[in-house]
Amino acid sequence: MISQAELTPYFRELKHKDEKDSLTAPKYNEMHLYSLPWPIRALQDIGTQDVELKITLSYFIEPNLGDMTSTIPAKYRSCGLRFDLKRRNENEARFLARLNDQARNPDEVQLAPEDDKDWLFGPRSISAGSIHSDTWKGSAATLATRDQIAIVPVGGWWKDRAKAKRYDSKIRYSLIISITSPDHETQLYTEVQQKIEAAIPISIDIQA
Repeated sequence: MISQAELTPYFRELKHKDEKDSLTAPKYNEMHLYSLPWPIRALQDIGTQDVELKITLSYFIEPNLGDMTSTIPAKYRSCGLRFDLKRRNENEARFLARLNDQARNPDEVQLAPEDDKDWLFGPRSISAGSIHSDTWKGSAATLATRDQIAIVPVGGWWKDRAKAKRYDSKIRYSLIISITSPDHETQLYTEVQQKIEAAIPISIDIQA
């Protein structure tokens, strides 16, 4: 699956207080939620056999070339993006609630590695750059239930420097997802092909 899209990561809310209008500090705005066209029947047929899921997220940033910013990713990049896969035994409502809780955290969004230990590198390996790639390995039956992925914004100078007036800018990204099975007789793509055209991102407001 390959998707190319853009989102508006931040916004400023208009507030009216004491008969005056003012703008809040920039807040997180959108994330994209994809319902993945998983070959559920094929994965369930494989059952406990391991499969590999590879996810690559790449995007364009506007660098801040000021003094010392190159050593601090959140100050150098205009905006960062992260991907988050729905966990095992997590329904859509709980998935979205967890993402919104993370968005309220002033620190950069990170997954808890102890909760999702099947990734090759894990979330803490991502600290800089604008290409993030990782591989998940686990049972096919487990992967069949992890059928949603979110693209979530994290900090950058567009958010921190409100006076620059770039908080309403858009960021473009590409998302590439693939599944590999060691069982060459398993036809994963046949089922995917029937669903792939319907897989489009949904823009969801982050609830502050």
